[in-house]
Amino acid sequence: MEMKLIERIRERAYQLWEAEGCEHGRDMEYWFRAEAQIAGEQADEQAPAQPPQAISATETIAEAKPKSRGKTETRMETDTAAAIMAATRKRSKKV
Repeated sequence: MEMKLIERIRERAYQLWEAEGCEHGRDMEYWFRAEAQIAGEQADEQAPAQPPQAISATETIAEAKPKSRGKTETRMETDTAAAIMAATRKRSKKV
């Protein structure tokens, strides 16, 4: 780690320690919290300034349209759901 970053973490850990009543024996906790906070701040600084481009409404509708299902596929889903519900009922009765 570069010295400038270590100094920032040290200062932030000290601020956290003071803010929480100067309790001794928790120095590593304050250090790790300070390190995480500063890493988060650095990530925010490096994030792109512009939001991602919006998708047009027609693209969204086309992607959201579900494919048609056959009777066999629907029947299998119903059978699977019924089997899961039956197993759940059996477990709840045992408990």
